[in-house]
Amino acid sequence: MTSTRRKSPDQEHGLAAPGFHTPNFPESLEALRTENDQLRTALRTRIVIEQAKGMLAERLGLEVDVAFERLRREARSRRLKLHAFAAAVVARETWTDPLFQPGDEVSSQARSTRATARRPVHRQ
Repeated sequence: MTSTRRKSPDQEHGLAAPGFHTPNFPESLEALRTENDQLRTALRTRIVIEQAKGMLAERLGLEVDVAFERLRREARSRRLKLHAFAAAVVARETWTDPLFQPGDEVSSQARSTRATARRPVHRQ
């Protein structure tokens, strides 16, 4: 009977048990450090994006998903990375103030609701 055990993170990255040296240890260690740095960066950017979403949702009385779409749309229209734009929003940089003005989200939500209500019913 064959055992189907998952590899441990050490085994996945070519690291052996403590005290056992493998030839690719330095490369594996560097790969782990790179992955760790990337995950830390991703976490930091997500935290800032979540803060900006919350600020918009609270200030404008929007659903969180709608606040995110507005944040994303504004970042794209300015050709900025989302996390850079979110950081500016959280820092309350003056050029982001228009974002806190009521826009067309309410009307777009209403349009969406009306469009859903007008969908044709397919009968058999």
